[in-house]
Amino acid sequence: TVNMKAGKNATQLLGGLNPSYQFMVNSGKPGSCTAGTGVVLGTWYELNTTSRPVCTNLSYVSDGNQLNVSISLGIPSDAPAANATDQIEFSGDRSA
Repeated sequence: TVNMKAGKNATQLLGGLNPSYQFMVNSGKPGSCTAGTGVVLGTWYELNTTSRPVCTNLSYVSDGNQLNVSISLGIPSDAPAANATDQIEFSGDRSA
């Protein structure tokens, strides 16, 4: 299982009214990944500080083990001018 979480949520990272901090997961190659619980491949989800399984079965086959993750930032017009940083953490566990 591959899990993903951020160090901040949209409000903490961007500020302003209705900021958006999202991710989308897709298999890099057909059959590379089985979506995690509550995740549909190719769908945008809010990224936050809660660890979330994004892929429950990342293939071990060398030609079929790619996971693509896209990040989207929706910066509101009233967001404060600032340098903003965050860390996105991926963790995994392997079944025996």
